[in-house]
Amino acid sequence: MFKHQQMLNDNWSELNAVFSTYQSSHQLDKYGQNVKDFIMKMPLVGLFSAGKSSLLNKLLDDKLLSVQITPETAIATELHFSESDNFVGHKPNGDIVELSREDIVTQNFSQFLTNDENGYGYVAAHINAAVLKNFPHLSLVDLPGLESNLISHSKMIDEYIHQSLAYAIVVSIEDGELRASTQNFLKELKISNTPVILIITKSDLKLDTDIQAISQKVEQSITSLLGRKPIQSVTVSARKGHGIHDVIAAIEQIEAQAETQFDQVVTLPIVN
Repeated sequence: MFKHQQMLNDNWSELNAVFSTYQSSHQLDKYGQNVKDFIMKMPLVGLFSAGKSSLLNKLLDDKLLSVQITPETAIATELHFSESDNFVGHKPNGDIVELSREDIVTQNFSQFLTNDENGYGYVAAHINAAVLKNFPHLSLVDLPGLESNLISHSKMIDEYIHQSLAYAIVVSIEDGELRASTQNFLKELKISNTPVILIITKSDLKLDTDIQAISQKVEQSITSLLGRKPIQSVTVSARKGHGIHDVIAAIEQIEAQAETQFDQVVTLPIVN
C-alpha cells in the first residue's frame, strides 16, 4: 500500500466514527474500496482492427482475447492480475455473473450487451499473467473500436475517462494518420487532462523510414489536439513480438504515477 493509503486503512474505523458523528459517513463510504484496493484503469483505444486485442494477447503471452470479433459483439474487457484465474461479467443493471475462460475466448457476451443510454456491461478477467504483476495499481482495458455506431459503446468509452489513470491510443500503421473518430475522442480527452501513450501497431508492414515518418505525423497530430505530447510513443508488431518491451516500459511509467493519483482522488477529498 501507498503511505497515505496504509494510514487511511489502519485508521478506517476511527474515520468512520468521526464522520458518523457529523452524519457524514455516506461521504466516506465511496472511498472505502479504493482505500482497500486501489486500481485505476488504462484503456486501449483505437479503431476496430487496430490491433488492440492482438497486442494485449502478446503482452499476456496468451490467446485470451478474440481477434475475430465484430463491432456488434464487442464489450469492454478489464484485465487484472490475480494468483488464480477468475472471470466475471457485469450486467448493465449491476448484476454480476460468473464466467468461464471459454466465455471470454468465444466472446459469449450477449447477456451484457445493450444499445441504449441506460448503461453498458463489461467483463473482468482476473488472471495470473506475469506482465500484469508489474502493474499492481493498473487494470488494462480492451475497449470496443471507436467507429462503432452503438450508443452503449460510446457511453462506455466516455465513462472510462473518469476512471482512468491514462489512455493508450492505438493506431495501425496501415492507417498512416489519425482517423476522424480518434481525433474527436482526443478532443474530449483534452478536457480531462488524462495522460496518453501512443502505440503504433503492425510495424512489420512498413519499412523503417515509413515507420518513423508515420509515427512522427501521428504524434504531431496528438500533440496538436491535446496541447501536449504523448508521454511515450512506441511502435510494435504483435505478430513478430517487436517493441513489446517498450510497451511494458511505457505502462510502467504510468504505474509510477499511481500514488500521486491516489492522493488526488482519495486522500485529498477525505482530508477536505
